[in-house]
Amino acid sequence: MESLSAILVVFLPLAGTLINLLLLSYEILTKKEDEHLNPIKIISGIVSCLAVAVPFLLSLYIFGKETIRIEFFNWIPLGGYKITFSALFDNLSKVSLLYITGVSSLIHIYSVGYMSHDRGFIRYFMLLNLFVFFMIQIVVSENLVQIFLGWEGVGFCSYALIGFWYSGYENARAGFKAFIVNRVGDFGFLVGIALFLIYTGGVDYSLVKNLPSDKVFLVALALSMGAMGKSAQGPFWLWLPDAMRGPTPVSALIHAATMVTAGVYMVVRLKDLFSFPSGASEFVFWVGVITSILMGFFGIFERDIKRILAFSTLSQLGLMFAGAGTSFKYTGMFHVFEHSFFKASLFLISGILMHEFENETDIYKLKEKKPLEKGMTLSALGFLIGALAMSGVFPLSGYWSKESIIQAVSHDFGTTGSILMLIASFVTPLYMFRAYFVVFGNQKFKISFSPSHEGGYLMFVPVLVLVILSVIGGVFDVGHWLGKEYGYQEHIHGGVSPVVVHITVFLAVFISYIIWGRGKEVPESGVGKILWRKLYLNEIEEYSFIGGAVALMKLMYSFAERIIIEGFYLFLSALARVVGYLIASAHGGEPVRILFLIILGITFVLFIV
Repeated sequence: MESLSAILVVFLPLAGTLINLLLLSYEILTKKEDEHLNPIKIISGIVSCLAVAVPFLLSLYIFGKETIRIEFFNWIPLGGYKITFSALFDNLSKVSLLYITGVSSLIHIYSVGYMSHDRGFIRYFMLLNLFVFFMIQIVVSENLVQIFLGWEGVGFCSYALIGFWYSGYENARAGFKAFIVNRVGDFGFLVGIALFLIYTGGVDYSLVKNLPSDKVFLVALALSMGAMGKSAQGPFWLWLPDAMRGPTPVSALIHAATMVTAGVYMVVRLKDLFSFPSGASEFVFWVGVITSILMGFFGIFERDIKRILAFSTLSQLGLMFAGAGTSFKYTGMFHVFEHSFFKASLFLISGILMHEFENETDIYKLKEKKPLEKGMTLSALGFLIGALAMSGVFPLSGYWSKESIIQAVSHDFGTTGSILMLIASFVTPLYMFRAYFVVFGNQKFKISFSPSHEGGYLMFVPVLVLVILSVIGGVFDVGHWLGKEYGYQEHIHGGVSPVVVHITVFLAVFISYIIWGRGKEVPESGVGKILWRKLYLNEIEEYSFIGGAVALMKLMYSFAERIIIEGFYLFLSALARVVGYLIASAHGGEPVRILFLIILGITFVLFIV
């Protein structure tokens, strides 16, 4: 029964994708694509929700069971070694499946309401189911080739969903930008896989112990490029804010709660590689902590509510990397788990605001709509809880995971680590409560928990569940579930006092209220302009990544199209003229024989082409 359940967890989302593909084909052939919620869309919505909800229930069932391993088939032979396509359900993958399928189920339900009047409804759910399938491949894989398959799969789904409304230039451009930046990181991932294969003779995770000690850092560095690209860390950050061009539920699921955490998962999964005394863990830590602080400051200088949440995601991903870069690897995954609740709720609340106020995302224009006076109590309360949870306020979900990271960093990196964590703790409430005070501040409070004011039941209920999980999420003892194998300790000694952290947080909340709660803003001129433009890093990196990619493609076009292909045709035409001249000279213009040889020559040329 456990094996059957595991197989269904892996393949039910793929089945949902295929059914949606058939429904989409039928819709196109019968020309029934429209903006109304018709029976075909209803079937698609039900099938899609079941394709992820059933795996969630089955994941709960197998969670308490022993480790399950299923080998489906031998995939790629490499001499005497074979790469298998398999599924491993150990503690790490089972914990990951819970938040992936659980949060996905809620977002699928929300999406039925959010996308009900969209012409691309079925295409949307087909891609969403396909994404969940590939995400599951990442967490159940046993080798680097299979995880790379899932890695590229979620990347494709991300690209397709960012540019879902592809008729808009900026939407299509955002998808292209994400595609290019991630390809750079994935190139590093491929190099890492190749080096791993060369030095160990295989690609299974278990072979990491066979790596020569002097090659560990090189392999880890290459693989971490892939992790940084997918999780938008370091120089790869610039694609994630623009990814908010996609539908809001996509932002909640793919670009906040699941896909962007894949890099953290890979670092934790390859704990033996990143635990060697080779500098690999330190590299991951420094990338994470610098990204966390810098992206947090950038989030302060944004007006778009979804982009503010995108920068908050970048900042929190940095904290996850920092935790994964310590000897207490579980802390990174702990924050991944808890973060999925409050970040998904925040994005879905922004979706409700957009749904009710004509897709408005500017926080100052949203304030003019006075959402609190219109009875949007859940949105206001949920956003407040999400902001407090992200800031690490006791006893909300974010407190437990964030506190574990702070203690782990303080233990491994001493005073320097403690100071950096306090800075990160100070920045988080600044950008979150700026958004909260601007959107919901200085309004009459009309208490009304009416779904009709907040998108209807299909959107209201998933948000309510996620808000509740943001409050009680600390009861999920992820560290205990993962165990000592991932560095779990009940108490990490020598860290920063939680009291000091809370003082830092509430000081930042107070400053946010003084500045933004009273309607003030940093001017977009002088030094302020540089901050609003994110130190111009976006322009610099975009020119490097996108400009470099375009230049490379132009070069390839010039070489392949102009030199190879056109040159080949010119060669054939010249060859035909030379052959014709030689034949005419040799036979004195004998018509029949010349015609025969011409036909023979044409046949030969066509065969060559």
